[in-house]
This record gives sequence, structure tokens and C-alpha cells, in this order.
Amino acid sequence: MIAPVIGLLGGSFDPVHVGHVQLARDALAHLPLDEVRFIPAAQPWQKERVTDAAHRAHMVELAIAHEPRCVLDMHEIERGGTTYTIDTLRELRAGAWRDASLVLVMGSDQFERFDTWRDWQAVAELAHIAVARRAGVAARLNLVLQAFSKERHGGPAELTHRAAGRLVIELEHYGVPFTRLPNGRMPAPPHDESGHTWHHPDEVLFGITKHGVVPPYAPPGYESDMPGFGGKLTDEEIRGVLAYIASHWKSKEVLEARAEMLRNR
Repeated sequence: MIAPVIGLLGGSFDPVHVGHVQLARDALAHLPLDEVRFIPAAQPWQKERVTDAAHRAHMVELAIAHEPRCVLDMHEIERGGTTYTIDTLRELRAGAWRDASLVLVMGSDQFERFDTWRDWQAVAELAHIAVARRAGVAARLNLVLQAFSKERHGGPAELTHRAAGRLVIELEHYGVPFTRLPNGRMPAPPHDESGHTWHHPDEVLFGITKHGVVPPYAPPGYESDMPGFGGKLTDEEIRGVLAYIASHWKSKEVLEARAEMLRNR
């Protein structure tokens, strides 16, 4: 048996949202992982502009502060420059995780573009890949990735006996959908049954409620109709309001209220 088995969840996290955290939870629940390491990219190769790396890392730190076995990993930010997963894996293999089982955790939408990544086939030699299928959504793979999936497919147990090379599609990810308005803005809450907005963890939501949707809680230039209440409410009062919301919203009610809100805009 190989120890440890490390989940790697990378991305720009601009901003980190509850879907990222839920993906890590799903991976920890269904795969034999010792931990999931959130790795914010320094400069994602597929994006021209991102929020300052320190701000994004801080938001990740807040989002996973109370998530058991989730860790912030600064490898890519400390390395700097344009970020490619292959470089990160080679660096990890040359250091502390030489013999570990490394598992790239990603959503099905990312995997559908996996063959566009730099040295993608080499990536599959340095790590396993765990893909979370969005509930009720069929994968749309091109012929290259269909062949790759057939060749590499394995089960969760193999992650503990091999250091890399298998494709595991065992997760079913219940991400919460959201829709931008025609003007590009996100709709204001309702919240889901856990008290989050549609895409923010608790501590990030607290920061947004207190300071407004401004950096570091949003990319530069982001526009929102949600004000900050830090000058009107104390921290204790803000947390009390959020707790009240969390205790009253139910999933069915949220979906109905959100649909009604969008119809009336």
C-alpha cells in the first residue's frame, strides 16, 4: 500500500466558491484520500486577468478553515509565472511526494478539456485523475478522451496501490447551479439550506456581507448590487443575521424563490 494518498485540487479560485469545497468533500468521502490540497494558480494559462494571488489564497484559507483534511498549498503561487499542472506535478515528484499516490481531482467540465492541457499525457503518468460527474449530466468526451478513459479506467482501491496512472470516475457532484443576469451580474441571494449564497462559503459570505462585493472578495471591476453592512452592523450582528437565514431557508423553497426572482427581473 502506498502512503500517503494525496488529492490535488487546483484552479484560479477567483473566487473560491462552495462548489470547490463540496468537490473536496465528495472526494474525501468517496476516495481513499488522506487529504485534499487546494492549489491556487499563480497565473492560470487559460486566463489573462485574475485577482491578486495573495487575495485568492486568503479566500481559500477562509473557505477551508473548518474543513477536516483540506489544506492550502502555495506551491504554484510561490513558484510564480504562468501555471501548468505538469510543472507542479514534476516539482511535487521531485520533492516530498516522490512516492505518494497523487490524485488530481476535477469536475467533468474540466476533464472534457483535459487533452488541451500542456503535456496532458505526461500528467496522467505522474498522477491519477478523479473526475466528479455532475448529477444528471452526461459526459461529453471527444474520441481522444473516450479512448483515454477506456484505457485508464480504474477503481478507488487502485489509488492505494499505484502512485499514478488511473482514471477514476466514481464521484457524483451535486454542484449548485447559478445563472448570470443579462448585464453580467450575479443575482443577489436567496441562500441555500446551509446559509450560503449560491456560490460562497460561510467565511467568504461574512466578508462580502461586511465589506461588500469588492476585492479581495471579488475580482477588480466586479459589479454587484449587494452593499456592505460593516458600518451599520457589528460582526456579531452580521453572523446572527446569516445564522438566521441558514436556519430558515429550505432547498425546495430556495429553488422556487430563485425562479420567481429571475422571472420578475
